[in-house]
Amino acid sequence: MSKKSNNKIKTVNNADGFDINNLITGYHFRVDFCVDNKYIKDIGFKKVSGLDYKQEFKQTNIGASKKGDQANLILGSKFSDLVLERAMNVDSRLYYWLTDQRDKKEKIKIPIVVTVLNHDHLPIFSWFFINAYPISWETTGFEAETNAFLMEKITFRYEFFRRVDMSKSKTIADIKTNRFARN
Repeated sequence: MSKKSNNKIKTVNNADGFDINNLITGYHFRVDFCVDNKYIKDIGFKKVSGLDYKQEFKQTNIGASKKGDQANLILGSKFSDLVLERAMNVDSRLYYWLTDQRDKKEKIKIPIVVTVLNHDHLPIFSWFFINAYPISWETTGFEAETNAFLMEKITFRYEFFRRVDMSKSKTIADIKTNRFARN
């Protein structure tokens, strides 16, 4: 008689409430682009990086204190470039859009959405990159002695990003009003 297998990992809930089943994997995601007012899923990215920012501070003296008391004032945030990597695709709408910008020497800003998905392919978190535009495109080059795909790396600059907890969002209106938004 065979036992039914339970794929869920048994966990120990400690005082902090840590549950390993709530951890998010980093390998199940998608990237969407809004080009010509249409969201396109130009899939196949193997790596996404640049989902970070750093606060910029300025030290200043507090009042006329002779002791040298200082405070750190927040000047703003500095965002990293968004870098997307994948095997080159013969029929990529994104590549045609990139080439069009290069040829016309235009900077067309678009939103880019990176979404991490759960095991049912539903969104958990999305990062909305606002007013993104390409600053570089490169390939790995050719090498006859390897059995590898030709890879491309596309780097975007953007104004800012916002991470949204999609598991709590019920509608697009929630996202637009930033009801569940957190940086």
